[in-house]
This record gives sequence, C-alpha cells and structure tokens, in this order.
Amino acid sequence: MTLTKLLSALAVLLLLTSTACALTIQVRDAGYQGIDSISSSRLWNTYTVKATSGKRIQYKFDVLGSGTIKVYFTKSGQSILSTQYYVSYSTDVPVSSYSNSFGVGSEDGDSFDIIVMTDSFDNVTYNASISITEPSIGERALTAGIVIGVIVIVVVVLFLKHKWKKKYGY
Repeated sequence: MTLTKLLSALAVLLLLTSTACALTIQVRDAGYQGIDSISSSRLWNTYTVKATSGKRIQYKFDVLGSGTIKVYFTKSGQSILSTQYYVSYSTDVPVSSYSNSFGVGSEDGDSFDIIVMTDSFDNVTYNASISITEPSIGERALTAGIVIGVIVIVVVVLFLKHKWKKKYGY
C-alpha cells in the first residue's frame, strides 16, 4: 500500500468517524455557488442535493491557489469507505479542478451527496458550483426519436412477417 493510499484511507476513516470535522451544505433547487474551504479542523465538505428522476445534477469545483481535492458522488448516506460512490462521477485522484454531471434515473432515488475532501494538511480553498437542471430539448428529442424509431422498426418487422406468412403460408 502506497503512502498516498494510506493517507486516503486514513482521511476516509476520519470522515466516517467524526462528524465534528465536516460541513454539510443543503443544495436548494436553485443550486449553489460559493467559495468553500477544507482545513485541518474541517476535513471535508458534503453537499446534499435533492433531484428527481429526469433532472441533471451538474457540479464543478476549482481550487483557488494551491492544494488539491478529491470529489465523491454518492447516494445520500452511503459510505465512500465501502466504495458505494459512483466511480464514473467521482475522482479518487487529487485534482485542482473537477466537473461532471449526473442524469438522475428512476432507479437512482432522489437524494445525493457530493463529498469534497483533500489529502493535504494545508487549507484548501475552492470555488463550488452545483446546479440542478432539466434535460435539454435536444436530449428529450433524441430519446423520443429513439423510442419512435424502435416502434417503427417493430411495426415494419411485424407487417413484413404477416405478409410473408400470407404469401408463403408459414
């Protein structure tokens, strides 16, 4: 186990065992914009987001000055120690900037946490931007087009099968 992995594991363990070391921010429907920091007295920040199926959660974090952050996207109440975070929407690698978006599906639930932490022992200040948006008209049109296309293909195949049976008897 490398020193970085060991420090990450210790930071996560501290995250899970001490609630006094964290700040939780409730993200409203209008989103959140702010300059936040992580320090030796506050080891991580949690942004709790409520979004229903069909919505998109967009988030971006940019470190101001020196230092790096890690970002974990989870269902609310999930432990990152037990690897219950969305790997494709998180970074376990220290970065100075991270952005991503998550389209909420019907099976995903409606409550999510975005956890920002650092391996650094120095203060890390960063700009946080989180928004909850409706899918674009283009995304909706693409989805509708795919559904209509599948229906048309099924109808054409059934029609041709019926004609084939009528013509050849099987």
